[in-house]
Amino acid sequence: PDSAEELKIRLLAIPQGAHINEEQKLRAEQGFTSFKSKFLLLDVLREDRFGGVYLYQQKEKGTLLIVKKKVRGSSGYEAMSLLASVTHPNIVSTLGTFRNDDFFVLIQEYMSGGTLQDKLAFHLTWQQTLQIAKQLCEAVVFAHNNRVVHGHLRPTNVLFDPDRSVKVTDFWLQDDTSDV
Repeated sequence: PDSAEELKIRLLAIPQGAHINEEQKLRAEQGFTSFKSKFLLLDVLREDRFGGVYLYQQKEKGTLLIVKKKVRGSSGYEAMSLLASVTHPNIVSTLGTFRNDDFFVLIQEYMSGGTLQDKLAFHLTWQQTLQIAKQLCEAVVFAHNNRVVHGHLRPTNVLFDPDRSVKVTDFWLQDDTSDV
């Protein structure tokens, strides 16, 4: 492999979800009828009583995607649906959203560069810190201009793409943004 990203993609392709137990697979794929034929479940990144976050691979192109599945009634669907209709270079792209009687699903681009929390474990120069802060502010201002507030911005919700650009994820919608 020529890069760490290529190595990671190759390593993820090896198990192809073999380490995921049947119960986890059932929860991840519940409600997806045609999804299973086009996408391969590679990993369960997080599960709790509110839903789960899953790593999928598009079978035809090999593209990695994040699928966030939340129980119906959880907040966030409106914000993500709204942000899916607009794009910004510093906000994780939402590629699709849908919901049924039991849950809603967000399909987002996969960010391979880690989180801000990961980066804070190492020394950042003031130039790196300034660049991160600038991109973070640009994302938040854009969201606010589209009547979306983050609601719980923290280092684990600030991701990086392979080019080290900041991408903010996990937005929520606030009903009254007049004070934003």
